[in-house]
Amino acid sequence: MNAPISRRNFVSRTLVYGGVATPLALISSKAFACHEYVSPVDGAAGCGAYRRDLDAAESAPEPTPTPPETGQPLPVGSDAPFGGRFYGNPYMCDTVSEVRFYQGSAVAKRIIAEHDGEVTAIRWHNRYGSGYSSGDGGSVIVKIEGDKNGKPSGEVLAETEVNGGRGAPTSQGFFPQWSFKKPARLTSGRPYHIVWYQVGSSGYVAVDFHYAYSPIPSGSKRGGPYEGDDCPVQRGSGSSWEVVAEHGGFIQLYHKDGVTTGCPVVFSSGGFKKSYGGSTQIRQRFTMDASGRTVDGIWLRTWYQSGSPSDLKIRVLQSGGASLAELRLKASELPQTPNRLDYPDQPGNPAAVWTYKKFAQPLTLKPNEYYEVRLSADSGSYTMHAVQLGDPRSHGASSRNAWSSGRAEVSTNGGGSWRGWDDTKEAPGVARSDVLLPMAFSVVAPKDEPQVCT
Repeated sequence: MNAPISRRNFVSRTLVYGGVATPLALISSKAFACHEYVSPVDGAAGCGAYRRDLDAAESAPEPTPTPPETGQPLPVGSDAPFGGRFYGNPYMCDTVSEVRFYQGSAVAKRIIAEHDGEVTAIRWHNRYGSGYSSGDGGSVIVKIEGDKNGKPSGEVLAETEVNGGRGAPTSQGFFPQWSFKKPARLTSGRPYHIVWYQVGSSGYVAVDFHYAYSPIPSGSKRGGPYEGDDCPVQRGSGSSWEVVAEHGGFIQLYHKDGVTTGCPVVFSSGGFKKSYGGSTQIRQRFTMDASGRTVDGIWLRTWYQSGSPSDLKIRVLQSGGASLAELRLKASELPQTPNRLDYPDQPGNPAAVWTYKKFAQPLTLKPNEYYEVRLSADSGSYTMHAVQLGDPRSHGASSRNAWSSGRAEVSTNGGGSWRGWDDTKEAPGVARSDVLLPMAFSVVAPKDEPQVCT
């Protein structure tokens, strides 16, 4: 196609792709969502095309730069939790599911780096035991590799010692932390892969990831609104990789400057799923952090199974119960599914996908103030499946992505009183404080700061 892109506060660079030198335009100012991008090479549109062209441009010889019309070149990503795009918990998990890896067949998790700097260590969900491992777990090496067309490139940026230098995998507990022999320097907004290799000739273990009871198809934000479809779990080797149904997964990346990134959600099960409506309401309460945010909409994962429930009411309340915003969603705007693991796949068990609703006007969440998001329906029933946040002591969780002030709660008397979320598989009366609803605000990008989506 090789058609030039009109300039709109762009910085021009030469892209050498497919043997053809083509202008590549990188937005240098104004807010930008990469789904607007159209490739000058072949007309491909969207975030995948944007990243492909950006990777090709950055690996090509740098030409003499053209001075920008205004501003500075676009940073690849925002060095902030979730790239500065979300506040809350844009992760989901109905249960955890292991992906075994053997000699000659590795497992890889694609990530989008959130922080500029050197990664020195990794913590992950190591699964072993009957049905999950063999022998002592073998000899495992974890590597960080570059990205090539959405798959591990084979370019090793960092790797651990065998078994992290700490003995057999089955003797290290479920959440080991392994150091890299040399740090990997990552650039915020760029894709990379964490790859687990079995280099021993006998024995194996598995990596636990997240799983939706009715797997969400590719193209429907399989990993939630933040990871979307850009961060799949894959199994394979060399140039042959296959995307599996699992997504997400508890992964902590430790940086030399003390920042920890990665998914902080460690677990969920059928016991974390609750129905609400009528006198039963649910809420996510939280105290805003010291930065504050301006938000313009909310993502949530909820659904109904049958019947004709009344409108879902979403209210954002501040301390004292004053209402900041109220949204209504008709049942027809939400998935209808049992979302059951033991239910036939199709057509009676479609995926429980995420839903987005925009506020009538942006809301300002002030630093250090209390808020809550309350969900209710006058009649009928909706369902939400909560997730468990990793604990610093039990799981070694320390990711800055954790909604640490958040807490899911339930009321059975129309909001008159509230108690912590409970796992129905635990003893009666247990109320947990480590549970979050799958819910996140979309953050308004500052006018002078570009915003790149995944």
